[in-house]
Amino acid sequence: MGWGIAGKLYETLEQRERRLLDALEQGAITVDELRERRQKIRTQLNALERSNNPDQQKRRMELEQYVAAVVRGAFALKRLTDRQEKKRILTATFTEVFFREDSIVSFRFKNPLPGITGPGHPVIMLPEPFQIEQETEEPVPDGHKRCYTCREVLPLDQFSEKRNQCRSCISKAAREQYHRRREKMKRQAQDTGEG
Repeated sequence: MGWGIAGKLYETLEQRERRLLDALEQGAITVDELRERRQKIRTQLNALERSNNPDQQKRRMELEQYVAAVVRGAFALKRLTDRQEKKRILTATFTEVFFREDSIVSFRFKNPLPGITGPGHPVIMLPEPFQIEQETEEPVPDGHKRCYTCREVLPLDQFSEKRNQCRSCISKAAREQYHRRREKMKRQAQDTGEG
């Protein structure tokens, strides 16, 4: 059975999922908010996949087994000491890896996964963030928090509620995003004016 309209809906839902990950990386939403919103999207994607493919349960199990093998491989990779070898393995395996502070929270494989049909390669969310080697930083005193962007230790009043970025970094990111969007709109207006 062809994907047709369902394929477009599938792509739209995956695009929403990517935007949520971008928002997480920029500190616009928390991991809890991401998980909650992503769960709704995943529910819709799963229903769509089931309606288009009755063998989806079997494929989902194959995918979970594959992901479990990848996680085991990640722990083995963590024990490697050669940085060039680590980099070679990672670039051969993943197209995208999403971080939250110093942990991997999700990723997208470079090659198609076994048991997955339909357009695109899904983003795989880890149930628990995969901790990257910790840098040694001074402890954070009571009433303070470390900004995960600039890494400065600041008083709690310099942070918005449920955010791990300081207000200054959030403002800077918002300004940069505004200017990028504005430039993109200018380029699009020029392109349409020329055509």
